[in-house]
Amino acid sequence: MRIVQASITENNDDGWNKKAKAGDQTGREVFIRNWYPYDWDGIIHCTDENIAKRAVEIAVKLAKSNLVGYDQSERNALYNALKKNDWDVDKYIKSGKCVETDCSAFIYACYCCVVPALRSDNNAPTVPQLKARFTKIDIFKWYTAKRFRTKDTDLRAGDILVNTDAHAVMAIDTGSAYKERATVVKPVSKIIKASKHASNFDRAIAGKYKTTDALNLRDGAGNNYKVLTCMPNKTKVYNYGYFSYIVADGLYGSAALMDIMVFCIPLTIFCVSVGICMLTKVPMTLRKVIKQPSIIAMIVGTILGLMEIELPNTLISIFNGGKACVGPTAMILTGMVIGDYHFKDLIKKRRTYVVTFIRLVAIPIILASILKLFVSDYTVLLAILTYAAPCGLNAVVYPRLVNEDCRIGASLAFVSSLAACITIPLIIHLFT
Repeated sequence: MRIVQASITENNDDGWNKKAKAGDQTGREVFIRNWYPYDWDGIIHCTDENIAKRAVEIAVKLAKSNLVGYDQSERNALYNALKKNDWDVDKYIKSGKCVETDCSAFIYACYCCVVPALRSDNNAPTVPQLKARFTKIDIFKWYTAKRFRTKDTDLRAGDILVNTDAHAVMAIDTGSAYKERATVVKPVSKIIKASKHASNFDRAIAGKYKTTDALNLRDGAGNNYKVLTCMPNKTKVYNYGYFSYIVADGLYGSAALMDIMVFCIPLTIFCVSVGICMLTKVPMTLRKVIKQPSIIAMIVGTILGLMEIELPNTLISIFNGGKACVGPTAMILTGMVIGDYHFKDLIKKRRTYVVTFIRLVAIPIILASILKLFVSDYTVLLAILTYAAPCGLNAVVYPRLVNEDCRIGASLAFVSSLAACITIPLIIHLFT
């Protein structure tokens, strides 16, 4: 475990005698070293790992540049130099200007590059003031547990170790115990929602963007609104079926996967109620619908989410492992089912191509064309991923449950799965 710190002038003092020269004269004024035990009072932890990672990158670059020295009498010089260079550390280093800082001002300046809400032209926070200054912003938390204060295994890169009477340093590596906990992905326990929203839809500015600096997300438009959180620089943003799940998770990440699963709830309910009723010709009662495993799982998950109940790490790990198996298992099962039929029987049915065209082309294009008039590209994307997906195993499994002919379903699953490899990218490109 390594840390980065600003510690002492080239004259082995604090610099108030005005004899220190700007820049790191010894290589030991602002430098990287191994973690060491100290009387730490606690840590300031940034809950946004991307922001913490960028702050670490900035701190390391500054330490390696030897442009930054230690001098308490010139502690704001680094902050001012970074501000002058638009908070771009590479631009500052390229300027070659030597400056000074101290332990708390150094860490503060690094985080100011990526968290605009921290910035202030007043004197940088001293060590006793660090906790109060940082924790005013929601993404920073103060922890005093013994495992953070006495050993390095539970620290994460970007954590700020603080002795409120004397010193502050920044961890630039992540401890082994933290890495083990990080392999278990916890469910979202807090949703940040602004009370204000756009009054209308503007097609001219709707679309996909990438932030060019750390961006404060406020409760409304304007600096007078409270900062809710901070979005890191270079974050991709949007401005205002298992196959679908696999594509969403693989291409757009877990956030899109969660959205599309919510998007598919009405479709799931329809399939296990009206769909089964149409196949079995048996009236579907509310009790039968609620007893369906998928509906039970949906209800349980909704209750856990609304009540913000955090499951044990073991269960979360099991669920994540199961989730990772959904895609490969679905593909394997599809292949096994299709493998029961002759290849010629799967491709010779004319009806299969008509249904495939309607399913993969006609419905998505009509739906996306209508939705694009009223909603954002992101919502259109979710609709495309949901309704442009190929006919999956349900086309085989459901008929088999009621002893109906499964050959048409197998043919649809085979042909539509192959065709979807072409149609889904084309329709996404066309509409988003």
